[in-house]
Amino acid sequence: MHSLLKLSCILLFLVPSIHSLSFTMEGKEPYCFGIWGNATGLFQMTFHTFGAKKSGSSEIKYDLFDPNNQVIKSGSNPLAGFMEEKLYKDGIYTICYTNVNGKERKLNFDIVATPQDNSVKGEVLEVGDLQRFESELQTIHESMERVSHLINANTERTNEQLNYKRKTDSRSSWFFWKSTTVVVVCLIKIFFMIKYFNVGEKARSFLGLSVGKNYV
Repeated sequence: MHSLLKLSCILLFLVPSIHSLSFTMEGKEPYCFGIWGNATGLFQMTFHTFGAKKSGSSEIKYDLFDPNNQVIKSGSNPLAGFMEEKLYKDGIYTICYTNVNGKERKLNFDIVATPQDNSVKGEVLEVGDLQRFESELQTIHESMERVSHLINANTERTNEQLNYKRKTDSRSSWFFWKSTTVVVVCLIKIFFMIKYFNVGEKARSFLGLSVGKNYV
């Protein structure tokens, strides 16, 4: 969620007003802000960086882009200072700050947007829209979790059905081979019994004939 807020834009109409911003840079991802301006406006900003060194390698860089996404002003290591730039074209001007070393830094800004054309009117837009955006993202996240839960439940149900089918097939196969074995054993026993009784009958007949011949 924090990464989404880093890319959020704060839109300002050019009116004689001061808007203060403060945020903490936790990594090397750029923090970008969109400012609405017209061709007769003047953009001024006072900034101060906490936790940065006053000398050595640059730790924070900034770039100001025009509505055509072309860099019109750049700077580095703004510990404290003042920036002023004339806005020559209507549109959204974007200013991006990059934490080069990735160390945690806290930045404070006082943005003064003053139109040189007195006919320009407007008001500062509040940042409360970010809360609504965050709420919508949370709703989408919850919906995705529900969909994922349904998919997992369906997968588990399918696996249970497959396991039951395998067990049923295994039991059916076991019953078939068991029945076949019993039938084969029974047939073998019947065969030997028939063979045994046939041999006994022939033996008794043979003995009976022999006894009769002796009496004669």
